[in-house]
Amino acid sequence: MLRPGLGFLGIAWTLLVWSCGSSSSDKAVPEEAGADAGGAADVWGAGTHSGGVGGDGGSTTRTDDAGQANEPGGSGGAPGAAGNGGSVAGEAGSMTEGAAAGAGGAPPVSCAVDPTVCKEGEVCSDGTCENVAGALAGLLWELPCSSEASSNVCNTIANTSVSTQLGGAPGITYDVKLHFRGVGEQKTYSGGCSDGSYWLTGGAPNGDTYNVYRLTISSPPQTFYLNRGTSSIERAWALDFERTLRIDAGATVTLFADAIDNQEIKNKDELGQPFAVPNVSLPQPYDGQFIQMDVESVEADAISSHSSVGQGSAGSALSFSGAQLATVADAAALHAASITQEAWFNFAAPSGVYSSLFGKTYGAGSQDSYTIWFQDAALHAGIGAASTSGVPAVPWTTYGEWHHAALTYDGATQIQALYVDGLPVSCLPAGGAVLYDSHALLIGADTDNGSTNGFFNGTLDELRLFSVARTPAQIWADMHTHRLDVQAGLVGQWTFDEGSGQTTADSSGNDLSAWLGTTDAVEASDPTWVASTVPH
Repeated sequence: MLRPGLGFLGIAWTLLVWSCGSSSSDKAVPEEAGADAGGAADVWGAGTHSGGVGGDGGSTTRTDDAGQANEPGGSGGAPGAAGNGGSVAGEAGSMTEGAAAGAGGAPPVSCAVDPTVCKEGEVCSDGTCENVAGALAGLLWELPCSSEASSNVCNTIANTSVSTQLGGAPGITYDVKLHFRGVGEQKTYSGGCSDGSYWLTGGAPNGDTYNVYRLTISSPPQTFYLNRGTSSIERAWALDFERTLRIDAGATVTLFADAIDNQEIKNKDELGQPFAVPNVSLPQPYDGQFIQMDVESVEADAISSHSSVGQGSAGSALSFSGAQLATVADAAALHAASITQEAWFNFAAPSGVYSSLFGKTYGAGSQDSYTIWFQDAALHAGIGAASTSGVPAVPWTTYGEWHHAALTYDGATQIQALYVDGLPVSCLPAGGAVLYDSHALLIGADTDNGSTNGFFNGTLDELRLFSVARTPAQIWADMHTHRLDVQAGLVGQWTFDEGSGQTTADSSGNDLSAWLGTTDAVEASDPTWVASTVPH
């Protein structure tokens, strides 16, 4: 569709020494009052030499120069005498330095001593610069204009995709700071988490014909869109922004562009002038649209995707077979204005209409104060939720694997966000504040219209509840921690370490222990203790 100061004698002497190579004579250094360095012994020659005479007024601590490559080092000379007014005498020649130089010049500086010797895309590993992200540097796609469709639109290719892999050591996650530059058009997306810029985490295209710009990372799985905005704007935009992403070693990184109807907005600003983007490999201004990705920095993440940190270890967990639950009695601490829920889950299979990880019911109907649950082949989470409408969600058909889920709700901004494996996948505004009553908090089930429903089918471990909306960095770091210390904002923490019995302790310091089943007696609704295999 169509769319809108060295003296002359010093210089001469230096040239003479360079041209002669080795010498058996002492080196004479001209004296200049108040400025000259102490003399350096000649370590290029094969003989033994004395140090030069220090210049008048010199205050240097200069050491001997290394010898030229492939020339034998001389034995160390005697220290030179200090000149008149000089504070430091010329140092003795160094046979060791001369020998090192004779082997091919001064030895390289280790990155363990000076990390700046590593180039962009490299990390320092055991004193050596390792090329981890160099393959990502300069990765770009192009959608060139092939012919004119209208004054603001041109025809182009259907789509284009470029991929590469991150290097590095297996099992390590790297923080890679990427720089994106280019020219493109805005696009409306649905869902996802936006920071107000062109960058969108998660979400999906809304179905119109404006171009899709997507970045995907295979491990940990991530999807980003690079031109979030408003479809139907008949002008182009210059893109220039940086983001730091967590990428596992060996992960595939793919840049993709889709001109859905084989057309695109021309490279024109609001005045009809083309953008010329600096520091890119394509000639500017470019006739069409493009995005180039460069690497600003890379370093090993302090917490790997597969790290084991924090206190304790995952010894046991609770298994639910579709008819069991655990119960935490209502308490004032469970009535927070802001919320973070976290849980490790291994979903075996759908059970009934929906399956709840844990949450707190509100009212006599189907509403919840806060909850995380599966329904209609998607993972949902939200506050005040009575249905799948208006809450963050992500498609889900993965069974038999451990994953981490988190819900945050900020009572000030009223934004609710769903995280999977420490990464935000969906963000939506809530309809208002969290509402509470005296319903218990249920683990592995939910109360719906007065009846217990929403039974979970699988294994749960390391559940946490906070009275604050935690940051992405906190969620990423602590999802790898089996048990947190008692801290401000931590309302409940159930790590299921007991391995047996009818209760499981709350290690948050609030004494909100849970009992298995609906009472503290042995009954059919009790979940089963199993060995935990959470991947810490």
